[in-house]
Order: sequence, then C-alpha cells, then structure tokens
Amino acid sequence: MNLVKRIVVFLIVAASLLSFSACGGDDGADTPGENADMTLDYSDVDAADFVRSITYKGLTVTLADKNASRETALWDSILATAETGEIPEDKAMYYFQQTKDYYMYFAGDMEKDYEYVLRHFGTDETKMMDEAKELVKKDLVYLYIVNTEGIALTDGEKTELFDKYVDKYVSDYSYNRDYVLANMTDIIYESMLYDKTMEFLIANNTFVVQE
Repeated sequence: MNLVKRIVVFLIVAASLLSFSACGGDDGADTPGENADMTLDYSDVDAADFVRSITYKGLTVTLADKNASRETALWDSILATAETGEIPEDKAMYYFQQTKDYYMYFAGDMEKDYEYVLRHFGTDETKMMDEAKELVKKDLVYLYIVNTEGIALTDGEKTELFDKYVDKYVSDYSYNRDYVLANMTDIIYESMLYDKTMEFLIANNTFVVQE
C-alpha cells in the first residue's frame, strides 16, 4: 500500500524556497520534486504492530480561535494520545532525504551554501530528522485508523472527484496538468482517502473554541 507522501509538506517547503529564490535562478529549470518519487511504501509495516494504544474518537479538541484549523488541532490531539513503537528508520530517512534534496536544490540554484540555506529557514539536519520521524509516526497512526475503521474509496467517488483533485494540484501547487494526469493518479486517490478519513474523524470528535 502506498501512502500519500505527506506531499503537501514538501510542496509548501518548495513554495517557500521558490519565493526565497525569486530574485534569480533559471525560469526553465524543473522545480524540486517535480520528477521525484513522492510515494512511500508501507507494505512491509503493519500499523497495528506500531500503534500500541490510541484514542481518535470522542475527543474534545480545543481550538485557539474560530479560524484555527480543526485538522491540525485534531491531529495534535490524536497523536498526543498515541503510544507507539520505534519509528522505522528507513521511512524516516526517506522524509529526511526529500527535505534535504529541496534545500540542496535551491542552494545550488542560487549559488548559496547548503548550510546557509538551512540557517535562513531556521533549521538543521537534527531538526529535519526529528520532523521526518514525526511524519512517519503520523503516517502509521493514519494507516492504523484507516485500517481499523475500514475506510475506503468507492469507484464512484474516484470517478466523481478525480477532476476536482487534478485541478487542485494544478492550481495550488503549479503542477503541469498533463504531468498530474500521467504521473499522480495514485497520489490523487490517496489524497481523496485522506480527506475522507478526516471527514470521519471530524464527525466523530467535538471541537470547542478556547475562551
């Protein structure tokens, strides 16, 4: 089973770095990740073996204000309840390398030192690895919920929503439409599944705004 590569995280990094490099660089160059493998295979990991205990339904989630992201607050609450096993190092290394590749790409494109770029964005390789491990934890918790609840896409949902998701990737992340159609079908389906899972989670938890 291929899980969405928390692709949005990397696209946001790329967008930030593109803004940083807006004063220079080759307009015709491929953006980082455009031709990268953006799926991570979890078929060799049983999420049920990794997640030892967790609560993801019946939580009362406090939002900082009415505009706060329910998704972010809910994941923070769910992950805070999770007792998990050791993070698979190969999965964490994948995320770490993806992030490093983005920073190194722009360091080279802008003729800046790699360490300079890291300092500019207030990070270092220790933080990058810690963040990678957190992403893997979230992936495995997510897979645990999907498998436990039997959440799946119907053929009708795939057909009905496909064009909408293609348009979103083109509009939000500046991907070429032909590239999305040719290379990102699996990622689009995983995005659909993630959104359907979030709908389930939001419906099964309570949200209150902090006073």
